Amino acid sequence: MKPSLVAKIAQMAAALEVSGYPKPGNVHRTQNFHDMSFEDFIISAIVIGDTMHEAARRGARLKDELDFSPIKIGNLILNAIKETRQWVSTNTNLGIVMLLTPLASAAGMITEKDLQGLRETVNRIMLQTTPQDAVDLYEAISIAQPGGMGKQDQFDVNDE
Repeated sequence: MKPSLVAKIAQMAAALEVSGYPKPGNVHRTQNFHDMSFEDFIISAIVIGDTMHEAARRGARLKDELDFSPIKIGNLILNAIKETRQWVSTNTNLGIVMLLTPLASAAGMITEKDLQGLRETVNRIMLQTTPQDAVDLYEAISIAQPGGMGKQDQFDVNDE
């Protein structure tokens, strides 16, 4: 799929996810929280477009390769969260960015109608993530500061 199409689909998916109604206990179009609004989520959906385009572009470039690690999924997630933070002061999209980034990369490698190929390609991408992807993901989590993560004595996601 064309990276520009993949980016638009990802933006629409993120915008439509928050637009669902009702979403008990969550922000939606008629329910804001004290620290985040429906509009924050819409802004967040828009600003991930460049990163989703880049994810699809990297995927397209590597579609005939055996090694998908140069996609750098963690780096892409980190970039999306950094971009979001420039516009929104709270975590509005870490989860959906973690979901959409490998999907966007895989979508860049396939034709528009190859849904089975999408599933298999996402699996291959995820199996080929690297330690640096994990480091970048941890940094993205630190920047996003998601709530409800709890605290662990060992290997806590919020530890340095």
